[in-house]
Amino acid sequence: MASVSYLQQAQSMDDSSELPPFMAQSGNDQSLISFRHVFGVIWRRKFIIVAIMMLMTAIAYYWVTTRIPLYVASAEVEIGIQDQRVVNIQDVLQQGQQDFYFNETQAAIISSSFAAEEVAERLGLFDDPSALWWGDQNKASLLGSVKAAIKSVLPDPVVDGVRGALNTLRGGSQESPQVSVLESMTAEERADFERQSIVKGLLGNLGVDPSERARTISISFVSDKPAFAREVANAFAEVYVDSTRTEKSEATSNASSFLGGEAESLKSAYLASEKALEQFRRDNGVVDYRNQTTLLQEQLAELTRQRFEARELEAEAAARVSQVKRLLSEGADGIESVTAVLDSTLIVRLREQETEVLREIAELRTQLREQHPRLQLKRAELQDLQSAIRSEITKIVVALDNKLELTRIKTENLNTEIEALALQVAEQTDSEVTLRSLESERNAAKQLYDTILSRFKEVDLQERSPQQASARVINSASTPLEPSFPRRSLTIAAALVGSAILGVLVVFLIEYMDTGFRSLQQLQQLAYVPALGLVPRLSILDGRRSTPEDFVIDEPNSLYSEAIRTIRTSLMLSSVDQRPRSVMFTSSVPAEGKTSTAVSVARASAKAGQRTILIDCDLRKPSVNESLGVPNGKGVAEILTGATEIDDAVEIDLKSGLHYITAGAKVPNPPDALGSNAMRQLIEELTRRYDLVVLDTPPVLPVSDALVLLRHVDKSVFLVRWGSTRREAVLAGIRQVQEANGDLAGVVMTRVDIRRHQKYNYSDSYYYYRGYGKYYGT
Repeated sequence: MASVSYLQQAQSMDDSSELPPFMAQSGNDQSLISFRHVFGVIWRRKFIIVAIMMLMTAIAYYWVTTRIPLYVASAEVEIGIQDQRVVNIQDVLQQGQQDFYFNETQAAIISSSFAAEEVAERLGLFDDPSALWWGDQNKASLLGSVKAAIKSVLPDPVVDGVRGALNTLRGGSQESPQVSVLESMTAEERADFERQSIVKGLLGNLGVDPSERARTISISFVSDKPAFAREVANAFAEVYVDSTRTEKSEATSNASSFLGGEAESLKSAYLASEKALEQFRRDNGVVDYRNQTTLLQEQLAELTRQRFEARELEAEAAARVSQVKRLLSEGADGIESVTAVLDSTLIVRLREQETEVLREIAELRTQLREQHPRLQLKRAELQDLQSAIRSEITKIVVALDNKLELTRIKTENLNTEIEALALQVAEQTDSEVTLRSLESERNAAKQLYDTILSRFKEVDLQERSPQQASARVINSASTPLEPSFPRRSLTIAAALVGSAILGVLVVFLIEYMDTGFRSLQQLQQLAYVPALGLVPRLSILDGRRSTPEDFVIDEPNSLYSEAIRTIRTSLMLSSVDQRPRSVMFTSSVPAEGKTSTAVSVARASAKAGQRTILIDCDLRKPSVNESLGVPNGKGVAEILTGATEIDDAVEIDLKSGLHYITAGAKVPNPPDALGSNAMRQLIEELTRRYDLVVLDTPPVLPVSDALVLLRHVDKSVFLVRWGSTRREAVLAGIRQVQEANGDLAGVVMTRVDIRRHQKYNYSDSYYYYRGYGKYYGT
C-alpha cells in the first residue's frame, strides 16, 4: 500500500521538509538547485527588490548631496637615505635595519604628537585654529550622518527630551560634562587642553601609509579646504625631513662634547702611566731588562751543562777508584786489565820486561836445574820487575783518588755558582714583570687615548660640516581638485548594487520563511503520494462572488469546474481493478476547503449522471448543510442511533440532483459513533444504492474522527491549502492517514492563487494558466 512506501521514505525526508520552494529538488537531481527556480523566486518578488533598490538609492543620493565634501592631499617621502661621504668617516647616528619594522617606526614618528605640534606651530594653528575645524562635523562622517538623519526625523523637543532623560538617568544635570570640566580648569590648563585638541584634530585627519615594498611613506591629510589639506600634508613631510637632519646634528654635537671630555681625561691617564714607567726604570737602574735577562739565562744554561759534565766525570772517577781498590784488596790479577793501568807506558814496558824474563826462565829451566845460579838470578830479576809493577799500580790508584776529589770540588763550585745565578735571574724576572705591567698600562692608555682622539676629530669634522637629512620629499602634495568624500557616482553605484543584493537576500529570506506548499510537485517530492489536482481560488476569477459549490453548477466551463472534473477523473482512475464507490475527504487542519471541495466533486459527479450521495461526517462542526443552503435536519447521528431510517434522512439537491445526508444532531462521542458497526453498515448500504458515496470528514490532527472512518471507505483524499498549511502539519496528517491503513488516493491542493502559482515555474504552474484560460472562456 501507499502507507508502506511513505513509511519507508518519510524519515529520510524530514530535513527536506524545511527546504524553501526555490530549493525544491527536480527529478533525479537531488543535489543541485534549479537555476530556473532561483530566477523564478527573484522574478515573482521583483517588486520587493525594486522597492528596496529605490529606497536605498534614494537614501544614498540624499546622503551624498547633503555631505560636506572632503579633500585629500597626499605627499610622499623617501626614508633611509644614505649620506654622501667625502671621507670614510662613520656617522654618529647609525640607521637601523631597513625592513618592515623600520618603515612602521618612521611612520609612527610622522604621526606622533611632537610632529603634529611642530606642524601646528609652522601653520599658526595655535593662534588661529579655524582652518582645522569643519563647518558641520556630523555631515563629514557616516556616524554623524546617521545621527543627523535621526535628528531630522524626530522633532527637536523629542531629541531634547531624550537627551535630558539620559542625563537624568546618569545622575547629572542638563549641562554637558565637558563644559563643566572646562570651566573648572585654570588658564594654563585650558591653554594646554586647547593645544592638545588642535594636535588631536591634526592627527585625527592625518593618514600615514608606509610602503611594504619600497622605502617610501605616503602622508595624506583630509580637510574640507583643498589648499589647507595640501599645506598640512606638505608640512608633515617637511617636518619629518627636518627632524632627521636635526636628530643627526644633535647626536653629532652631543657626541663631540662627550668625546672631547673623554679625550682630556684619557690624556691625563696616559701621561700618568708614562711617568710611572720612567720612574720605575730610574729606581731600578735599567733601561731594558729583556737583553740582560737573556744573558743571565744563557750563563745559567752553560753552568748547568758544565755541572752535568762534572757530575759524569765524578761518577766515572769514583767507579774506577772503587774498581781498582776492590781488585787490589782481592789481590786479583785482573787489576792489570784496568784502563788506567793499561794506559800507563811504564807498566807496559815493565810487563814486556816481565814477559821476557819469564821466557828466559822457562828456557833455563829446560837446560838447568832449579838451584842453578843463573836460574835463581832470573827469578830474582822477575821479582824486582813485579815489585816495580805493583808500586806503579799503587801510584795510579793514588792518582785516581786525587782526580776524584778534584772532580767533586768542581761540582760543588758549579752548584754554588748556579744557585747564585738562579737567584739573580729570579730577581730580574720580578722586575721585568713589573716593568711589563707598567708598559702595558702605558700602551693601553695611549691606544685608548689615540682612538678617542681620532674619533673626536672625526666627529668634530662632521659637526662643522653641513648635516644631510635621512629622508627627502619625492612627491609634494598638490591641491586636490575633486573631493574624495563623498564619491557620488561610486556611492550611488555601490548603493544600487548593494541594495540589489540586499533585496535578493530579503527575497530569499522571505522565500525561506515560507513554510507552506506551493505546488503539487513539491508536495509529491516530500510526501511520496499521488497528486489528484489543483483547486483554484475563486476570488480572483473576474470578480465573481458566488460560492465554489454553486460555481461548479453555474459556470460549468470555468477553470474551477474543470479542476473539479479533473479531481473526479483522477479519483475514478486511482484504482485499476475497480472504481472506488466510497471516497472520504479530509485534511490535517481546519479551513483547508474540505467541505467546498467535497460538495463540488459530489455535484460534478451528479451532473455527470452518476448516482451520488454526499454524507456530512463532521459531527462536531457540520458544514455541508451551510454549503448547500439547507437546514441541518435529521442526518447521520439519527441514523446511527436508530432514530430514523436512511430513506427519511436522504435529501436531494435540486440544482444538481445530488443526494445528501446532513450531520444531524450532536453526539457525545463522535469517534465511537463513526467507528461503530452502524456506520459501517450505513456506508455499505449506500454503496449498494449509489455509484459514488462522498464523505466530508473533520481534520485528522485535531480529532481522530476521520481516522476511524478510513477502514470503512474505498479511498481517501487529503486536502492541502496552497501556501498556508505548514509542511510539518501536512506531513504529520498524511502520516496519520497512512499509519491508520487508509487507502490514500492522493492529495489535492486547494485555494490556489493561479496567477501567483504560475510564477513558481513548477511543472504544475502551467496547469491552467499561461494563456490557457481563454480556452475555458475565462
